[in-house]
Amino acid sequence: MEVILSHNFSIELKDKFQEQAFDKLNEVLELYFKDKSYGESVQTYFITVICVHPKFNFITKEARPKYVEDKKKTLFKVFEIHIYRAFSFDLTLNFNEFINSTPEDALRMVANEVLQKIRVMKYPKKMKDFDSKAFLADLELFFKEEGLL
Repeated sequence: MEVILSHNFSIELKDKFQEQAFDKLNEVLELYFKDKSYGESVQTYFITVICVHPKFNFITKEARPKYVEDKKKTLFKVFEIHIYRAFSFDLTLNFNEFINSTPEDALRMVANEVLQKIRVMKYPKKMKDFDSKAFLADLELFFKEEGLL
């Protein structure tokens, strides 16, 4: 399964090490889950971490968790993308805590918030064969192996 950890960060984080550490964590996460499977209904699992300056909170809102079984979309009348069996959710981090943290503490914050959100996640019924417990266990093990828990 493909697991993607993406971000929507404020410009204030552009030159901070948190963004670089986050991108590296995503690379390692993708490799870790590459050959794993948790059922046929989910092939891609997107997690978007939002961390923006409080003055921009009105622009950037968390989207509701979303499952797309099969959808084709054209972007800018040029690029066609095919979204197939994908689940996504957003989570928002506290900007002041995140920007003032070390890269290691920032990643710990991400790990804890992701796990906390997934533990209480109510998955759509269309994801009937998705083994959410096994996915959560593997994700928790990944974060432990990376020294983030």
